[in-house]
Amino acid sequence: MSERRHGFLWVPFLAIGLLTWAMPALAKSETGKIHVYARPVEAEIFVDGAHMGNASWNGTLIIKNLSPGDHTVSVYNTGYTTQVFKVTVEAGKTMALHVRLEPLSGNVNASWGRLKVKGTPRAGVLLNGKTEEYVAGHPHEDILVPAGDYQATVTHEGKDLYSGSINVPAGQTEVLDLKGGQAKTEGWKNAKTGDIMRFHGGLFHTWLAVAPVSGDFSANPATVICGQSSKLTWNSSGAVKTEISGIGAVPATGEQDATPKADTTYTFTASGPGGSLTKTAAVTINNAMNSTLTVTPQEVHYRKVGDKVETQESATISWSTSNAPHVSVDPLGATQGSGSQSVTPTPQQTTPGPVDETLSYKLTATNDCGGSETRTASLHLTGSIEAAMGGAEAGEQLGLVLVSVFFPTDYPDPRHPEGGLLKSQQANLSRLATVFKKYLEYDPSARLELEAHADSRASVRHDQQLTERRAARVKDYLTGQGVSAGSLETKALGKSDQLSRDQVKELEGANPNPPPKTRARAKRSNWWAYNRRVDLVLIPKGERSKEYYPHNAADSKILWQVAHPRWKVVEANQ
Repeated sequence: MSERRHGFLWVPFLAIGLLTWAMPALAKSETGKIHVYARPVEAEIFVDGAHMGNASWNGTLIIKNLSPGDHTVSVYNTGYTTQVFKVTVEAGKTMALHVRLEPLSGNVNASWGRLKVKGTPRAGVLLNGKTEEYVAGHPHEDILVPAGDYQATVTHEGKDLYSGSINVPAGQTEVLDLKGGQAKTEGWKNAKTGDIMRFHGGLFHTWLAVAPVSGDFSANPATVICGQSSKLTWNSSGAVKTEISGIGAVPATGEQDATPKADTTYTFTASGPGGSLTKTAAVTINNAMNSTLTVTPQEVHYRKVGDKVETQESATISWSTSNAPHVSVDPLGATQGSGSQSVTPTPQQTTPGPVDETLSYKLTATNDCGGSETRTASLHLTGSIEAAMGGAEAGEQLGLVLVSVFFPTDYPDPRHPEGGLLKSQQANLSRLATVFKKYLEYDPSARLELEAHADSRASVRHDQQLTERRAARVKDYLTGQGVSAGSLETKALGKSDQLSRDQVKELEGANPNPPPKTRARAKRSNWWAYNRRVDLVLIPKGERSKEYYPHNAADSKILWQVAHPRWKVVEANQ
């Protein structure tokens, strides 16, 4: 209950009347009062959220029947700062509260309409809300508002005297009569326009201008990858309540990071007695992942002989992703977003036969925003699984044929130690190297002995050095073809252990490539040609190379030539 202080004299009641009121007065001594002295005098006064009146008659308002303890007193006036106080009430006492509100600076601008409320001047007029912050003024004041629709509430001491929707047209007066609860539109002489003062108080006429609600709202960046934040920035003026969808209540001005999991439109709403504002800002999720999965090389080889794996090549699986915190590569399992791993596949096949299998790898990348991406890659595995064989069987199966290697006269010479191994002889050695390397897989203890010979025309020392060079040249070539040096032995025989003329005659008779007539008649020259060679001996089997002279080779004239061939000729044919 509230009371304004008036300057009237009270006429004494009869004694009986005084006795009648004695008992209630005693009861009221259990409560206390707050005496508010307010400037400006038109200020609206609330206690614990309930409107109690204003001080417009003489600048004071006495609030009675307050329970002892702490109470919140709020004082509002449009165009002024609000002040809120904690007041401790004591039973039987009156607490004085002096309030002087500070005016807000600057004018306000809107398309103005006027609201006039007729009825009890003690009530408070609230616009667009039910709480004290939405108070605009009280009846018999000219309440100027931005033209538009409003939800009006007229309240006093916790009771609503009116609640309903009204429309205040621009340049017009909306009159709300509390007696009938009806509103009507009237003209507005000398209507206010544009930029005006916030408050004008007078003895007989008071008007106040409720500031419009304005503001802005944005999201930056507007597009983010999953897990990245966008900064929401907003500002508002004239608002009592501000909130953002999905976040809740926020200050009138501020910024906040938002990390949505899906495309989201945030709605910023601001409301106050001067209207409401709605702004939106959309944040789009970029779910692009740009994943890659590769296998290098795309084909690897496998070879197993008996229980021994002779060849098992590896490949590298490489992958990369972006915007994907959850990554797995099947069958490797969960992985980091980017990386690589070496794989050494073993065929599913276990029985002897050719191997031809395809291994598949699948990358799956996902994020927390519903994005997903898959990539696939394959690895071709080829080769063979072979049953175990002994050396003899392996040689027969592989077609291991030993053929002696022949050199031109006096080659290699000291100036050209790499010279003299002509193309026809290189071809024979290349075929031998290919087969012998496979043969070693079946018989790792096997070796090739390279026995080098020379014809009889030079000195012992000369031929010894010559045969050393010939044996070394054949060994170098075979190792160059991938034959292990440990499986090769050399023997330089010099002038010793030459083929006799009868042995050469016998070989020529069995030679599948018979000599031309001119060579057949030149028996001594043919004998020399046969002794310029390197024989191949398979150890430990003791199998020796065939010593047939290659009369049908394209370069056999250079090989057979009695005189020392010119280096340019030899070089062009090797």
